[in-house]
Amino acid sequence: MDELRQSANSGFEAAFTDDDVEGVPGPVREYLTNVLPQGQPYVDQVRLEQTGKLRLGDASSPWKPFTATQHATVDPPGFYWDASIRLAPLLSLRVRDLFCDREGTASVSLFGVIPLDSATSSPELEEAELMRYLAEAVWYPTALLPAAGIEWESIDDSTAKATVEDGEYQPPFRSRSTKTTR
Repeated sequence: MDELRQSANSGFEAAFTDDDVEGVPGPVREYLTNVLPQGQPYVDQVRLEQTGKLRLGDASSPWKPFTATQHATVDPPGFYWDASIRLAPLLSLRVRDLFCDREGTASVSLFGVIPLDSATSSPELEEAELMRYLAEAVWYPTALLPAAGIEWESIDDSTAKATVEDGEYQPPFRSRSTKTTR
């Protein structure tokens, strides 16, 4: 995680204004102006705590409780997810997922020390990691602004396409709006 923080450009002191969404497709502009108050400082780093249940297999697999901490940076795009999944009393898996400096890695270990599986940097993993980054940016929405490197393209009245570039990987992500009122 230290490598993620060291590569981050922090201290960016911009604050959100309506000018930040000038030229952004309607559904995205509507979302951003609803979730970002005027003057909201741009986020450059964020730490998230998560608890919940997830499945380790298909839809017939049992739900297992987990806790996780995620650190994310905006410039450059990156994150580190560190989760503990309780399989049974005194038995847990540790899952770590890192996207930093345009490279992704993932690992699964028993008790956090006995390696079970891992994935190293590959074009497919980098694309998946960048897609995850973009999908989760709704938790820190200033990362979705054009100033943060996101390019928006209108598809139709209710759909827009987002593109984030990090090296050669440019996964598209479509955003569909729903009617919101203030």
